Amino acid sequence: MTAEIISNIHTGDNPGQASLSVFLSGDALITRPFRHSQDPAMQALLALLQSADVRFSNFEMLINEFVGTPMVEAGGLHLSASPQVAEDMLWAGFNLFATANKHS
Repeated sequence: MTAEIISNIHTGDNPGQASLSVFLSGDALITRPFRHSQDPAMQALLALLQSADVRFSNFEMLINEFVGTPMVEAGGLHLSASPQVAEDMLWAGFNLFATANKHS
């Protein structure tokens, strides 16, 4: 996941009036729960994420319980993940999502 943080977006003439920090991530193609990861890079990313006021991700996955018969001919990828992945995204601190795309 690539991410960029934009700090101290000021409103009005006085920068001390209000500020907003925004964390923007790219496409989230997360297939496994990650809440219990002890990877130092993941921990650093979570700390950066949680330091922002607005935390956005383009959530590309279909959330399902893998019930039913998948299509014989998909014509592409089956981008699916368990509901735990969505719960982990919320747990991590994401509070704004885009889902209106060809996968979800």
